Amino acid sequence: MRLKILNKIGFFLLILIGCNSDYPEISFSQKIIDIGEIKRDTIIDVSFKFKNIGKEILIIKRITTDCHCTVPKDYVKRIEPNRKGEIKISYHSRGYGYFEQLISVFSNSQKNEELLILKGTVIREN
Repeated sequence: MRLKILNKIGFFLLILIGCNSDYPEISFSQKIIDIGEIKRDTIIDVSFKFKNIGKEILIIKRITTDCHCTVPKDYVKRIEPNRKGEIKISYHSRGYGYFEQLISVFSNSQKNEELLILKGTVIREN
């Protein structure tokens, strides 16, 4: 009987710990940026803006992209609660047609990874 009670208490403690809201949380103003039509061999710089809406310091651990044509630039790695930040991305258009570049932002937030998208169309010059 005593073991069952201890197990139930342990279970509820795990639930309470899992529901703890004292963690960093990243909130992007927009997760998809459409740059429209651009010409081939053009370099475009965009900025994904975000805010740490959590209660702890947000730490950006790393940023990865799915193509060497999309490169993250300098960004602040530690963001205090209720502070804003931005991730600058540089895209170099090399092919033609529609593109969609995926950008993964890894942090110490509860979600751990946020997915951003940069999209557009590379057109031929007339």
